[in-house]
Amino acid sequence: MLEAAARGILPSWGEMGPLRREHTIRVGAVMGSWASELGLPDHEVGRWRAAGLLHDVLRDADPDGLRRELGPPLGELPPAILHGPAAAARLQALGVTDEPLLEAIRWHTLGDPGLDRLGRALYCADFLEPGRRRDRTWREGLRYRFPLDEDGVLVAVTRERTAHQEAASGELHPRTRAFRERVLGGGPPGVGPSVDELREDEGPENGAGEDEGTGDRAGEDEGAGNRAGEDAAPPATSGGGTS
Repeated sequence: MLEAAARGILPSWGEMGPLRREHTIRVGAVMGSWASELGLPDHEVGRWRAAGLLHDVLRDADPDGLRRELGPPLGELPPAILHGPAAAARLQALGVTDEPLLEAIRWHTLGDPGLDRLGRALYCADFLEPGRRRDRTWREGLRYRFPLDEDGVLVAVTRERTAHQEAASGELHPRTRAFRERVLGGGPPGVGPSVDELREDEGPENGAGEDEGTGDRAGEDEGAGNRAGEDAAPPATSGGGTS
């Protein structure tokens, strides 16, 4: 399945509208471009591209259905956050065993202090992909800069994303707070609240992270003329794939 996603093939069980599909294609292209510029081996380039293509694969699914599929405590997360944990759970059930990639997809909206290099890159790429219209010049500059300064770009993206989330809801989910403290405070690597702890602290009932205050609909605007697009994966198609 990951090999298929690296080639631009979306799973048949994905639930995304046309605009969301275009968003995932662009995120996959950004991830693949960054991995190539970082000099990662071919299998890692494909892995990064697959994470980008799959991160929103259930974004337009019915939240009530995702709640039932996840069960408590993850099913108690706000509706706009459910798709990440649900996609990771679905991929795992279908035989994907790449835990860092699953964690990247699971927490791409909230962030998590335990995310590895792939997860941190996905957190940034989701926010910086060229289809997002707000602050386009700023985002483009950070896309170019990422392969040269991963940590600096992560700091800038984390500040912007969490500031918007906090302004929109008045608070941050505890996992996001822990992630921000890790990134901005430079503390030691850690892990976010456990699944059991989520039961005790459900976090804000808001769409934290949904389009991150960009004022755009995900997938709108092709964002042509950016470097990330030059390394785009083949057009995504729905269908099966080897796991």
